Amino acid sequence: MELRAYWDVLARRWRIVVGLAVASFLVSLVLALRGPTAYQGTISLAVSVVPEPRTGQFYGYDYYYPWLSSEYLADDLSQVIKSEAFARDVSQRLGGQVSPGAVVEAVRPQKTHRILTVTVSAPTAEGAAALAQAVADTIDAKGGEYLAQLRAQNGMVRLLGSPKVTQGGPLGVAGDVALRTAVGLFVGLLLAFLLDYLDPRVRSAEEIEAMLGVPVLAQVPEGPAA
Repeated sequence: MELRAYWDVLARRWRIVVGLAVASFLVSLVLALRGPTAYQGTISLAVSVVPEPRTGQFYGYDYYYPWLSSEYLADDLSQVIKSEAFARDVSQRLGGQVSPGAVVEAVRPQKTHRILTVTVSAPTAEGAAALAQAVADTIDAKGGEYLAQLRAQNGMVRLLGSPKVTQGGPLGVAGDVALRTAVGLFVGLLLAFLLDYLDPRVRSAEEIEAMLGVPVLAQVPEGPAA
């Protein structure tokens, strides 16, 4: 298919392409400014294990195993944060304002060695800050109940600063809107070409010549619209 043919398809189906792009822009703008993920709160937690007092003058991996245990605890704690039991405790700490199911959907932990970064989503900045703080407070108050190792092995979880709240997703409001609009535009292009491909009508002399293998000698021009 020549470039001119592609252009003809777009000229015939431009309403689909433009309509989907505009719809994607408007929906993404509403979601970015007022949707359930309009604001994100982030907290960072350090997970560590205090080494036991060294006995004797021999090397006994006194520092290696605490470092290793800290990483294991951070792994386990990241799974606890995604659990329904943890979500219920966070919801209770917030006075039931956010349901456990919503907490599960809104909370996303990410581990880097012994540091846990927990990101929460909410429709408002205040809600994101409150949810992030509730996550930190729940871990601080009940961490030993979820993981006994936090008590038995001198484990500690420390909040590294207050929750940080930003508007929009990782790309920001402009990035999220642009990305979703681009996706809508791409889907509109695919739909336009698909509908044109499925349309059995013949629109030009070139198409007739390609189908029948004979030249077109004459054609009736289009008359003025009635």
